[in-house]
Parts: sequence; structure tokens; C-alpha cells
Amino acid sequence: MARAKFLAKLPYPDLLKERLRLFAMHDAIVAPKSRSFEFHPTWGPGKASMGAFKDGEGNFFFAWISPKGAVVRGFDHESVMSPFRTDPPAIWPGIFDGLPSALAYALEEPAFAQDEVTFAFWAPKGDAAWKFGKPKLPKGKDPDGLEGVCACLLPNFERWRKEYYDTPSSKSFDVLAAGGVVTEQVVRGLTDEPDWNEINEEAALLRWPTKGLPLRNTKPAESPKKAPAAPKSDTLALAGPRARSFGQAEFFVRCEPTFVRMGFGKTVVAEAKVDVYGEIFDLVKERILRAKRTGK
Repeated sequence: MARAKFLAKLPYPDLLKERLRLFAMHDAIVAPKSRSFEFHPTWGPGKASMGAFKDGEGNFFFAWISPKGAVVRGFDHESVMSPFRTDPPAIWPGIFDGLPSALAYALEEPAFAQDEVTFAFWAPKGDAAWKFGKPKLPKGKDPDGLEGVCACLLPNFERWRKEYYDTPSSKSFDVLAAGGVVTEQVVRGLTDEPDWNEINEEAALLRWPTKGLPLRNTKPAESPKKAPAAPKSDTLALAGPRARSFGQAEFFVRCEPTFVRMGFGKTVVAEAKVDVYGEIFDLVKERILRAKRTGK
């Protein structure tokens, strides 16, 4: 019952698309180097859309929205329902019970981290409410992480935004929330250090109207080294000037107290039953701090 009440507060598919699109545009303005949101108006076959939220601490959700309906699946890395409670990992029983066959593609979408799920809900076309499976939830507050990970989708999302980004209320955000035109004044009402390259690219990807924006940064950053080509996929067909992949073009490193696993998409390239969580955390932390000190 508690899960049904929470899901009743969340935006239904069409509004969910607009919410994710809004936060993706906002993210490009206020956090261009540490993005939490992505939204792609066109993703894969069947005129589907894809959106995602990643908090940078190992928690996230993906939303797949198509003419047949929508599926949202998420992961809380601290949840007792984590697939990594066992070795090999196993999805908690019942999470996808009752998922309609018309929405089954969401189980195979390469963008989703297939093993990383602690909650899921869906809405077949024509239904009037979000549905969810029949998992036996452990006792405790928010055992699957649904409420914490999806807090940005609640009606009080403006309050969530201020706390998450540590920014005050802004008339510029009101303009974005209404789907208004992004101008330089709107941007500077949200940030003192706009990345015009990121903002223009994101606006084009999201088909967001703009007017009078600088076309590029006045001090271009050094050209990054050319990255290896991303693996091709027969299932992905993105539109827009910048095609991002939620999964296959990203490699992952999964650390748990009993093992470490590295790979990309569904492919695991290396794994071992060792505890290197602390070592990797300290290594990455030191590398980031050194980069801040030296600029390299």
C-alpha cells in the first residue's frame, strides 16, 4: 500500500518526459561538468524516449517511454534488496512480476544496467496509474530505495532542486519549468559560469527553444584526446547533434565487499573475489584532488 501511495504522486508518462527534459536542460546550465540527468527525445525503435537520473554515488533510475507505455527501473546501492547481496548477483524476486509483454523490451534495453535494479514500476498505454510487481519488501523505511532515488519526480521538485544543487529559488527556473525560451538572461539567473557549448548542444538535443545565446565559450577548453569509438549497437538509434549512450559506450567498475567486476554493457571483461573498494575510492579521490591542484 505504501508503494502504491508513493507511485500515485509521481508524474504519469507524458509529464514524466517533460520533467526529465526540464531537468536535463537545467543540468546543462548549472552542472555541465557533473551531469545528473539525461534525456533523449528519440531512442531506439518505436519512437521511444529515454531519460535517466544518476546521483554520482551509485544510485540511479532509467525511464523508457514509448507509445506502448513506460517502464522505470532504479537502483539503490545501499538497499538490502541489491542483486549484489548474493554471488553471483540475483535480482530480488517479484520486482518484474506482472510486467506486460508489450513493455518487455525494457528488460532487454542495453542502456539499462541489467543486474543493477532494486525497484521498478510501469504504465501500459491506456492505464490510469503506475503499476509495480509483487516483491516481498523487507521491513524498514524505503527498503528498495524507490522514495529516495525518485524524490526528484515528486510534486515538490522545486524544493528538491534547491537542496540537491544547493541553489536558491530563481525566476529563471520558473521560465524553464514552463518550457520557456532559454535566453542569456535566463541562463545567468541560474549560474555565474555558463558553459555555452554545453548549453547550446543540450538545447539542440532536447529541441528546446533558445534566443540570443552566445554560440561558444569565450575561452575554449583544450581539445580532449580522441576517445575510442563506442561499440555499435543494432538496438540504439539516437537523434540529435550529440548522441550519448547510457550504457554500452560507458565502462563500469562494480565494487562490493566481496568482489570487484569491470566491463561494459552486459559484458564482464574482468572480475575477482577481492575487496578493493577502499583502494579504488582512495585512488580516484587522490586523482581528482591532484587534477584540481595541477589542472591536469
